Amino acid sequence: MTDTPSQPPAISVLMPVYNCGRHLHPAIDSILNQTFGDFEFLCVDDGSTDESPAVLREYGARDPRIKILTKANGGVTSALNAGLAIARGEFIARMDGDDVADPERFALQIEYMRGHSECVAVGCHVINIDGDGIELQRSVPYVSHEEITGCLWNGNSSALPHYGAFMRRSVLAGIGNYREEFRTAQDLDLFLRMSEVGKLANVPKYLMRYRVHESSVGSKRAGEQARNAREILRQAYERRGMKLPKKLAKWTNILVATNRLKWGWKALEEGRYSEARSHAWNVLRRKPFRKYAWHLALHAFLGPSRKHFRSIVHGLRKRPNHAAPVVPSETVDGRNG
Repeated sequence: MTDTPSQPPAISVLMPVYNCGRHLHPAIDSILNQTFGDFEFLCVDDGSTDESPAVLREYGARDPRIKILTKANGGVTSALNAGLAIARGEFIARMDGDDVADPERFALQIEYMRGHSECVAVGCHVINIDGDGIELQRSVPYVSHEEITGCLWNGNSSALPHYGAFMRRSVLAGIGNYREEFRTAQDLDLFLRMSEVGKLANVPKYLMRYRVHESSVGSKRAGEQARNAREILRQAYERRGMKLPKKLAKWTNILVATNRLKWGWKALEEGRYSEARSHAWNVLRRKPFRKYAWHLALHAFLGPSRKHFRSIVHGLRKRPNHAAPVVPSETVDGRNG
């Protein structure tokens, strides 16, 4: 007598994991606490060297919905495809090992997909949090296919957040899943190709908390992301018989500089001075006249002494008829440049 195969779950939750140990517990708990529970939870350990494998085994022993796939490190794109190869659900729900999902996320997303047969992927609105879970900002509330694709064609994949995406597995298979030549910016490529066969949308609720921290892929591989985004856009425009607009060819370089300034000031605020200096010099090598990069470099060079230095300068400014050197205040911090 042979065993009857179990009924496939409605959802396959796909979570690549690489050295997420610090934040893995709240990420997994947020999935296991979903109000919609008909899912398998595919955790793909992409060669982690921290405590992540032990955390996964701990949870796997407690909940039979968790399936752990271990592979050599090859990057998030290869980890996602490895998970898709064994997924059985009608829908694929993306999750990252350092984010947190609202308990109603799956219930609301599957309800939307079952009510909109033309939709191939649905995301949600996102709250950005720091490494300690403190809210930083809320995402722009894009909802319609037209709004989202308008952003995608300008290189903005965050209009449909990948880490909160809910997709039809049959559609993913039909377009060949993720393309492994793109180790970064793979979400931009995927959503552009999905938008060619169906509609994209977002559930208009804040259902994900996205953790922004120094270990994020974007902060470490900004240059590679920009190069990949440019090539992905070039190919997408080419599929439509069009050339990549010049403004987009230049945009990727501007994006790298802007993001590095943002990450540099964040590192400075958190006392990671060598990282702040690295971001500043990276921008200055390419854009030596970017004034806020010089501001960042000065503050990062001063390190812990920057606040004392600023208090001296402010004191000199208050003295009459005394010309003091201009130093940016905390309210500037590069966020406008």
